[in-house]
Formats: sequence, C-alpha cells, structure tokens
Amino acid sequence: MAVSWYVNTIETPLLDLVRAYCFPAGEDAARRIRAVRIAERGEMQTAPQARPIGFTAEMEIDARASRFRWAAQFRGGLRLFSVVDAYENGRGRLSLRAAALPLKTMAGPDFDRGELLRYLASFALCPPMLLNHPSLVWTPAGPHAIELRDGDAALELQFDDSGCPAAFRGERPRTVGSRAVTTGWSGRAAGFREWDGIRVAGQTEASWHLDGGPFLYYRSDVTAVTTLL
Repeated sequence: MAVSWYVNTIETPLLDLVRAYCFPAGEDAARRIRAVRIAERGEMQTAPQARPIGFTAEMEIDARASRFRWAAQFRGGLRLFSVVDAYENGRGRLSLRAAALPLKTMAGPDFDRGELLRYLASFALCPPMLLNHPSLVWTPAGPHAIELRDGDAALELQFDDSGCPAAFRGERPRTVGSRAVTTGWSGRAAGFREWDGIRVAGQTEASWHLDGGPFLYYRSDVTAVTTLL
C-alpha cells in the first residue's frame, strides 16, 4: 500500500499546483502506479569536445522506493555497445559492454550518491513518486522550487506557473579519471504528455557546470511510456 505523501511534505500552494498538473486523472489513479517504464532515444557526449553518440534506451523508475534501471544501446561508428546505469538496493552501478565483453564498471560510495541524485532528478518522468514514496522529503525552497531529499542526497526541483516540473539543479559527484569531483549539475524537461492519467516529460536534457561554462551532455526524446501497477 502506498504511504501518504503528507508524511514527508509541507503543504504549500505550489504543491497544490504540482499535483493538479501531474495527476490530471486524479491522485487515486496515480497512487496505484508502482513504477513508470519509458522508452527513449537521444544522444550523449563524454566531454565537451567529444562527438555526440546516439542511443536508444529503456528506463524503469520505481515510484515507491529509490530505484531505477536505465539500459541503453549506443552506436559509436561501426561499434555497438550497451550500458546499464542503475540505483538498486541502495547501491549505484554502471556497466559498459561491447558485445559480451565487459569494458568498464563503476561503483562506490560517491557513485552511489550520484545515482541516487539521478533518481531524484527523474521526477518529471515518474511523478507518482510524490504520492507513493514514503522516505522522500519534500521541502519548500521558494515560490517555484522544492528541495527533494532522500538521506544525504538532495536537489532542487523547479516548477513553472502551472506546476509543471520544468527543471532541476544540484551538486553531483562527477567521475574525472579515478576521482569523484562534486560538480554543479542541472537539467530541463519539456513536451509533457498525458499517459495513463499522469503527465510525463517528452524531452529531457542534463548539463554539467564546468569551469568553462555549462556542458550539455545528455539529450533525449521519450517515445513511449508504460505505467506499472
């Protein structure tokens, strides 16, 4: 059974707008959703000077616990490789494979926190987490902003006048060589559509804020949404 969002949320006029926007079919329908699965296509860059690499992916985001799994296929030139990026059972993990050969695996406490932040930033793709996730803490952070926290991981969600979750910003560990460097991180969402009674973003993007300025490294278009009950 889903736990009421009132446990960890301070009621504000902004949250009234957010709920009305995100759940056009009503909260009862959204409370039955345990997860959202999206299909997407897009491109990523590993560095500002790097060539963008196209991908297709499927992502499942849990609405009742901090958990996601993003499985993607990339094609760089003639080479096809796969990536699994996940936060499950309190641990983050990224694995890179070409054919059946493992190329790279990332894990550790800093990576755990970074992947938890990615989960929090996915609110625009899985708004039922507002109603159904009992350990998330939602705190007003301004007339159009809410701090979303799970444990020691927190970021700021930003909303437009209609209550649409348009952006996020925070500080996230970024892997630089063998080190994790805390770096400014932000993203935007647009093109919202209604799927099974909830509104989900149709386009997303994310940027690192480097010394030379923002680096837009991730862009995606959502091609399908499935709600899991």
